[in-house]
Amino acid sequence: MKLPHRRVAFTIIELLIAITLLAVIGAAIAIAVATQWRSHDGQADGERARQALRDGADVMLAELRALSPAGGDLAIASDTAVEVRATIGAAVICSVSAARDRVTLPPRRPTVGAALTWWRDAPVAGDTIVVLDGRAGLPDTVSRHELVSVGGGTCPLSSGFARSIADAASGMELRISPPLAPSIGEGAPLRFLRRARYSTYRSSADGRWYFGIKELLGGTWSGVQPVAGPLAPPAAGGAGGMAVVVRDRAGAMLAAPPFGSATELEITLRATGSRHARALGRDVPVAESLRISLAPRNE
Repeated sequence: MKLPHRRVAFTIIELLIAITLLAVIGAAIAIAVATQWRSHDGQADGERARQALRDGADVMLAELRALSPAGGDLAIASDTAVEVRATIGAAVICSVSAARDRVTLPPRRPTVGAALTWWRDAPVAGDTIVVLDGRAGLPDTVSRHELVSVGGGTCPLSSGFARSIADAASGMELRISPPLAPSIGEGAPLRFLRRARYSTYRSSADGRWYFGIKELLGGTWSGVQPVAGPLAPPAAGGAGGMAVVVRDRAGAMLAAPPFGSATELEITLRATGSRHARALGRDVPVAESLRISLAPRNE
């Protein structure tokens, strides 16, 4: 006798249970993946914020280390701006005029030998010239002069700073005020300085705060050039995107100019990311900070 064949199948309840379990597992996987992506995005945003701070710190360290507060190079130091005379170039003196109000410099791009004149931006009237006076006795001193005009000049072959007739004829002449001291002559090194302002500003493009620089060119401030950011918005008590502390030799804070006795600058930059990171079970904004401390040259 042949038994009837029985067909095995899932009941509706079993199917509902299986679908429910699959939905729960899928939701858990989706939440885990989304959390992982948020964490990854937060870490990437934090790294971008740290890189922005490093960019700003590198610029500040390079520009501010050569400051001489005693010489008036530090004009403004607040939680929104630092105004200084920044180094933009250097050279040596080929010759000095009889009236000592004109000097000639070697060519910037000589055809023979190494360059003894360099700059990141060409000097203009209104810049400051700092000349080392190494013959005035010890310790070495410097003298400061305003650059009145810039033009072509001849660097004499006898100075040894131009090694061909073409290079001698393609030198530069600077007219300065006040005249040089009698102790300054050929071979004296000099630096070009220009007023620059590092400050936080709000971008009209995205409404966020950035760290930028502008320079005084011929009596007119240039447009601000972004350096780093986004930063945290300005806040009272040095809690914003930039905080500046100036101290004298005794460690006392100098809250307002003049800063001639300054021996230490402490600058804090704070960046904010555009995303949130998961911390302690909740989403928090990505935030990083970097503090630099430097002792200006004070020559």
